Amino acid sequence: TSLGASITYMMSPYTFLRGGGYGTCYIAELWTDFGVIGVAVYNFLLGSILTKLAKFRTTDTFLLLLSFVVIQNLLVLPRSEALCMIPNLTSGIFIFLFVSAMLYSSLSKDLAKPFKHKITGD
Repeated sequence: TSLGASITYMMSPYTFLRGGGYGTCYIAELWTDFGVIGVAVYNFLLGSILTKLAKFRTTDTFLLLLSFVVIQNLLVLPRSEALCMIPNLTSGIFIFLFVSAMLYSSLSKDLAKPFKHKITGD
C-alpha cells in the first residue's frame, strides 16, 4: 500500500472507506521506506534521467514515447508516489500508443524509400 492510503486510513478510516485520501509526497514515501539514502539515490537517478532526456536528439520512436511519459509524470510527481511512472508504462493506452507509433514509423520509412533516389534532369 502507499503511504498516502496508510495515512488516510490512520487519520480517518471513514474517509478512506469512502474513497477519499489526503495524499502524500514522493519524498515522504522514500524517507519512510529507505531513509535519507533512498531520497538521495532516487533524486540522483531522476536527475540523471532528466539530463539524458534534455540532451538526446533521436528519431527512435520508443525513446520519444518514453520521454513523453517521463516528462508527463514529472508534472504530478511532487504529489504522487515515487514509482508513479511504472503503472503508466504498463497501461493499455501506453501499449496502444507504442504499437501505433512503431507501426507508423515503420510504414513511413517504407513509403519514403522510393523517393530517396536522386532526381536527375534526364
